[in-house]
Amino acid sequence: MRSTLEEYLLWMSKSGNKRKVGGERLPAEPLSPRTSLRHLKKTRTVLRDLGYLIYIKNPIPRRPNQWLVNPEKDVRFLSVEEIESWFQSHIPSGDRTPQETARWNDYAGAIRKFAEFMHYGKGVWSEEKLEKIRRRILLFDVAYPELEIVEPAKAHAFQRWLEAQPVYYVHGTMLYLMQWLGMRYLEVVSAKASLDCPTIKVDWTKNWVTIWGKGKGGLSKQRSLPLRAEVAQKLKGHLQWRQDHGIASEDLFVTTWRLPWSESSWGFNKTIRTLSLPQFNKWAISQQRPELVFSDVEIRKMTTHKMDRHVFGTVYAPQLPAKTLMEYMGITKFSVVQRYINFSKTEKVEQFERATRNIKGGSNSDSLQRASDTAIALLEQLRGLAPTGRERAWSAFLDGLKGLFGDEQGFQEDSKAVES
Repeated sequence: MRSTLEEYLLWMSKSGNKRKVGGERLPAEPLSPRTSLRHLKKTRTVLRDLGYLIYIKNPIPRRPNQWLVNPEKDVRFLSVEEIESWFQSHIPSGDRTPQETARWNDYAGAIRKFAEFMHYGKGVWSEEKLEKIRRRILLFDVAYPELEIVEPAKAHAFQRWLEAQPVYYVHGTMLYLMQWLGMRYLEVVSAKASLDCPTIKVDWTKNWVTIWGKGKGGLSKQRSLPLRAEVAQKLKGHLQWRQDHGIASEDLFVTTWRLPWSESSWGFNKTIRTLSLPQFNKWAISQQRPELVFSDVEIRKMTTHKMDRHVFGTVYAPQLPAKTLMEYMGITKFSVVQRYINFSKTEKVEQFERATRNIKGGSNSDSLQRASDTAIALLEQLRGLAPTGRERAWSAFLDGLKGLFGDEQGFQEDSKAVES
């Protein structure tokens, strides 16, 4: 027989998301696994603090802890006043920081979802009680801070260092897919080793990859993008590494204990913060590369979210049309892409400085244009030298180079760099 919390998690995975039914928004669609688990954990914490659950920590490492029902208290009789008292004691009212407001919303959203489950799923709470919880446990708008992204050069250097360390090879490969395919962490840990199923599907002959990203009910939104030769080589190299190490799991990435990373998400960030970044800093100092060193604050607050697909968006946003980037990253809102285009004040200052240098150097525009035309003509001659079977990739490569030489501003900067 399932416990109430197990039923709660199952209900969210089947019908926890709302959609319009007969003019009213009712729970009728699956909630994503990540959101469902987050709601479960927040609700569990509230019920433990109120005495409805008993938490027992397992003394054996890497074994699941126990959450037991308190036989003296029935969650069916949990009152609105008890819920309010928990919020007042743990998240006091008044002027809250954006982080405190976001924390309130996390717990409030979980409790409101639990109330919906008790009403729609189990039918033990009245509609009046559900509406009372919605009125008293409110959700607030949050003014989130500016998007924090690790400088791409540092993020890429750290990824290459990870991949070169045998103990962190898997971490490095996972981070590579996030940085160069724009994959979310959830998409990477959900990928299957066959590379031919609705998580990630690779068409080796057409050099194309299809990724199923987060959406209603989990990984339901599909997007496709070109598979560069380097990315294809990384995937094939990882498959060979799995074979050499006797890994037969259907999941593409597994932990040291051969468990799917999807079951140990906390371990990735913890390893990055406590082990990998401090060792990387020592390496950067030994190589006399102080510009790559991460500060103590960066290490303490580091997550994959700051150096994964955000780096992909930052690198490609100035190079690709916004519509193309949205398609490649599975983004539906232009405002999100705009954050990548103008993600930092430093980048804006550099853009202004480049524009100023371009204006001042306008007297040399004629000679630069002639040099640009010569380079483009040479590239056109190279089109006939495409390797057999790689004509499409060769053409794409030359088109990229042609775009660089065709950009007068970029050509001017490159020319000055060569002269200096």
